[in-house]
Amino acid sequence: MEQKKTFANINQQIKERINFDCNLPNITLICSFLIMTLLFFSFAFIEIHAEEITQEPNLRIDDIAEGMENLKISFDSIKINNDHDLLFNGEWDIDVYVNGKRLSLLNSSNYVESGQTIFFPKGQKSIDISIMNNETLRIITLGLEYDSKIDQLKDYLPDITNILDNNDPLSDDKDKSRFSVEPLTAFDRNDSVGIIAKEFSIKDNFGRGLNHNYCSETSGESGDLYDIVDTNCDFRLAFTIE
Repeated sequence: MEQKKTFANINQQIKERINFDCNLPNITLICSFLIMTLLFFSFAFIEIHAEEITQEPNLRIDDIAEGMENLKISFDSIKINNDHDLLFNGEWDIDVYVNGKRLSLLNSSNYVESGQTIFFPKGQKSIDISIMNNETLRIITLGLEYDSKIDQLKDYLPDITNILDNNDPLSDDKDKSRFSVEPLTAFDRNDSVGIIAKEFSIKDNFGRGLNHNYCSETSGESGDLYDIVDTNCDFRLAFTIE
């Protein structure tokens, strides 16, 4: 019913726009031709624009998808160069943050010793993230070697998820990692360990296809007055970006 009303309205509007009387016998054929022509172009116009309206959301989704990267960061191994414990194996706890997402690599129940390489089973230590092309991929570690006599501190690392910010310089996030463990090392025999701090952008394909095997940077001298340890290159971390 609505469709018939639409045709009638269009037909009436067309007649009103024609400057002569279509009821005259000599021009009835001409009027019919004009009406059919105008109807054809009117419906063609409606169909084209209806198609554009239907496709527009898909185009926007495609545009967004083209600006988005899906990345998988897999941590392959960690080599301990200095376990921070002269007499016994080290009790290490290390977390890694990938664009603020937290993943535990080691906890203090994993005893480590200098020269040891720990290989992670494929896929066990990995993080999937989606990132826009104008953003950066940032990887930061935070770690301790525990010698605490306070049981409540065992296996405890502060969660710095909410203070890391990719909009800040990388050096700022590295300082946040370093400062966050100072309360755990200042008055106990715990040692902070070195820090891995890396950043990748679209310019280097977000690190895909590169060999990622890095020696940790120093977090300063660690420990108390009786146990001063240099944290430079405490460990090497290998990971893959794809």
